Amino acid sequence: MMKRNSRIRMVTVTLDYPYLKKISEIYEEAFPPNERPSDISIDDFIKDKRNYLLAIEDDNDIVGFALLQDCGDGFLYLRFFAIAREFRGKEYGSIVLNLLKNVYYKEKYLFGVIEALLPEADNYEQRLLRRDFYVRNGWILRDRVIDAGYMGKYQVIYSKSDTDFGLLASKLRMLYPNL
Repeated sequence: MMKRNSRIRMVTVTLDYPYLKKISEIYEEAFPPNERPSDISIDDFIKDKRNYLLAIEDDNDIVGFALLQDCGDGFLYLRFFAIAREFRGKEYGSIVLNLLKNVYYKEKYLFGVIEALLPEADNYEQRLLRRDFYVRNGWILRDRVIDAGYMGKYQVIYSKSDTDFGLLASKLRMLYPNL
């Protein structure tokens, strides 16, 4: 469980954020090299004005981060979301998804992609846990599997039932032109 009297807040990360190194460590630990763009650093994400890099803080602890990309037309792509290993299983992830969806960006359409649930996948259990986590927290899983070539196979998750799928598909093509 979370700490008693927990005070979770999300802080916009800038290049002079004092815990930028911790955010980078969480990013590298949570996402293996094949899930991270090799030519883009955390600093590059911060410099790109379409992105919102948010540190998740609880008192003086950095418990995780979320990286969202503004895709226009009210759509925000949840590009990366991670809770530090030592804080996983303590409800932080659920609380943050709820805050993103219902407080910080309640007027936006949030979406993301997760690895497709393929029985032959080496990390099938991890994929199942990830899928169940998002669904349990009110996100909707699109059944269709997207083949992203060398990047693997993915499924779209989104936060609102009234999402325009034609518009969402155009945002995905903007992000992943090879789809």
